[in-house]
Amino acid sequence: MRFNAKLASLMTLVSVLVALVSCSEKVNNGDDTTEYNGTYKISFTASKSGGTGSFTNPWTKALVSTTTEGKETVTAEWKAGDIVEVYQQANNPAEAAAHDNKMMWKVGTLTAQSDGVQTTLSGSITGSFTTGNSLLLCFQHADDLIYDFTGQDGTLKTIGSKYDYADFFTSISSIYGDNIVINSGSAYFNSEQSIAKFVLTDQDGAPLKPSKLTLSTSGESDFIQVFEPLEANYSTPSPSNNPFSNFIETGPIEVITSGETNEIYVAVTGNGDGNGTGSGIMYCMDPTTLTIEAVVGNDIYSYSKEEFSFYANRFYVFNVTMTKKAPATGGN
Repeated sequence: MRFNAKLASLMTLVSVLVALVSCSEKVNNGDDTTEYNGTYKISFTASKSGGTGSFTNPWTKALVSTTTEGKETVTAEWKAGDIVEVYQQANNPAEAAAHDNKMMWKVGTLTAQSDGVQTTLSGSITGSFTTGNSLLLCFQHADDLIYDFTGQDGTLKTIGSKYDYADFFTSISSIYGDNIVINSGSAYFNSEQSIAKFVLTDQDGAPLKPSKLTLSTSGESDFIQVFEPLEANYSTPSPSNNPFSNFIETGPIEVITSGETNEIYVAVTGNGDGNGTGSGIMYCMDPTTLTIEAVVGNDIYSYSKEEFSFYANRFYVFNVTMTKKAPATGGN
């Protein structure tokens, strides 16, 4: 399912913004609206806020599952060398027009200096900046800004290496010399997805080890397959102050597994109202009917749950008792 959607939810989901800039020896403390061109250094502490629910520190890629008193928890830490991409956001149509009408464009990268739940991110950005400029910091995006949840294999390791997207928005606080200081002086990255663990059994309690697992909804609220903010064009600003439209693709999430375990991990996110215009884009799944199908050998098992929902930054464990579907009858 493909369509253009207003950016209202991305702007809600990703709210404050970052900044970097300088070229002059005088300090730009936020009152100076001069535009500075060049390459500027930036360095600050990046922390995890701890998240919500049982998903502890869900902000970076080193995802590890542990069990304490019978309760499984997923934790995450920075690894030295982790790369964070920096994107600058257009403030008006003229700025967007200068960058192929894109709402954002890449201006540099930052690198994690150490392992741990807190690290220093250091690097540089190149472009034209002033105080108050909006910047988006993105972890796990390589050289593009695409949130892609297709092609999963059901393992926590792969989620950590490919699907653990984390962002931080802020604004430039000051520019001095060849340095930029961001608003608040530190960053708290937000995870853009939840991790769901499905433990599959049949009606007799025997483990089901699928070669494929498919998650779909009834349509009231959809799983996001691909979200591409950079594909947005800056159109004529609207009274709602949401001048951007962006590409979003929703639908079932297919997981191709090893067929050797009944414990399947899936990174999921959704748009809450099912059409990409509400507050749910890249954040929550409003109550909907979830349908799960599992291919086990030559059989197909199914499960359905009404009023299914989730929020970003959380780790969920679902014990799922599935029913074998009756084989198709008739035909030649």
